[in-house]
Amino acid sequence: MAEVVQSHIEEMLPEVYELQQLGVLSSVEGKSVIKTRTDFEYKMRRRISKKPDFLRFIEYELKLEKLKQSRILQLGLSDVSEGARYRSLQRIHFIFQKCLRKYKNDVPLWIRYIKYCKQVSSTRSLGLAFVEALKHNPNCVQLWIMSAKNEMEVNKNVSAARSIFLQALKFNADSAELWTEYFRLEVLHVEKLQKRRQIMDASDKPSALAATDDFMNFKTAKIVFKNALSCINLTSHTLSGFTDVVRKLEFNAEDLMKFLFETALKQFPNSPSLWVCLAEFVLAKDVAKAQSILQTAFNAIQTFECLKEIITFMITFTEKLGDIQPMMMDFMSRSSMNFQLTIQIQSSFLQIK
Repeated sequence: MAEVVQSHIEEMLPEVYELQQLGVLSSVEGKSVIKTRTDFEYKMRRRISKKPDFLRFIEYELKLEKLKQSRILQLGLSDVSEGARYRSLQRIHFIFQKCLRKYKNDVPLWIRYIKYCKQVSSTRSLGLAFVEALKHNPNCVQLWIMSAKNEMEVNKNVSAARSIFLQALKFNADSAELWTEYFRLEVLHVEKLQKRRQIMDASDKPSALAATDDFMNFKTAKIVFKNALSCINLTSHTLSGFTDVVRKLEFNAEDLMKFLFETALKQFPNSPSLWVCLAEFVLAKDVAKAQSILQTAFNAIQTFECLKEIITFMITFTEKLGDIQPMMMDFMSRSSMNFQLTIQIQSSFLQIK
């Protein structure tokens, strides 16, 4: 172990010596750097090494790097060699990687390393980090999403991002968050193509876009949503994840929004929360239609939970719906529920009110 540590210390001496010569580090600081690194090198190579030692070494190197870059900038130095300028960055990568080889399932540590790779624009190390992190943590949805977003937003590679989502879903088919992000990818990709087509049309230049009308009408996104419904238990909360994606589009996507609600209610017709979600969406444009949806929901699902969901919704949006008392009384008068259940509903109404 001592020979390996000594070898590493000897490798860093030219870097420290050059920084001293340039005035970036004083003689005392240079000796302190060598001593501190030596101590950390021994701690890393102990038979039973500890994660806090790795993390402290990383923190030390990050602070040293920040100090070094700040002083180089203050001194206006331009003749710093690549070794003195970038060797510490390589050392930080090395410490992270050595630590992660021992703590392969430490997701927060992987995320910290991934963020560091992005911070220093280390594209190759970032790609390798994602591969290794996902190999050891295939059930971590957050890592899959980060990897796909990196391909989509940084590398501008939609095909690679799509492949990552498909691979992720093999391990996490029941993850609503993963399905939502995959849906977002397909929707935003179409929006990007629509913008590009709009620019090409405005400039009277021949469009090079070969996307079909079906694709531009969100066909792939619709397929993703249908597949999601067969794997997850859809609630109003998870549905809102999909609808929020569509709401934020710059282009009119009412057909896609209508498809989401129709498909969801077709598969889960007895879910009061989905009916209420649809009523909320329609309410902004057509109050009468929203009331009709509530009537339809109650006719289809005459349960205490359904009526409570509807009453809660009506009280929340009283200003838009107007007088809700007649509708509520109508529901109760037409209800086939027993007297005791009716008393429960009245009690719940008073509590909500």
